Amino acid sequence: MIKKLTEMPVSGHDNWCRGRGHADALHLLTAEETRGRIRDAMLITVEKGGFIGDHPHVDDADLYYIIEGTARVDDNGVLKEITAGELSYTQEGEHHSIENIGDGELKFLALVLR
Repeated sequence: MIKKLTEMPVSGHDNWCRGRGHADALHLLTAEETRGRIRDAMLITVEKGGFIGDHPHVDDADLYYIIEGTARVDDNGVLKEITAGELSYTQEGEHHSIENIGDGELKFLALVLR
């Protein structure tokens, strides 16, 4: 499968998960396209100072791979700084948040796994 950028919807989020600021999610693949193996694959861009609030993963898991910028991740109550080339993985039953603490946009690949 090949998808053109024009075939990938963008959703805008203000104060995502009770966070702050604005973030855009470019939806790369859907659950239907991956036959349920991945619930959602997104390229997320968080504005400077933006924050996606703490949220649990009850029946899925999240992988965030940082492409650009610097983030502070709350990994089950432990704050960690990650930058381009590093990742955060939140398993089912865990919780996390991510904050853009860099000087520009934060961009990361987000995979929501079943």
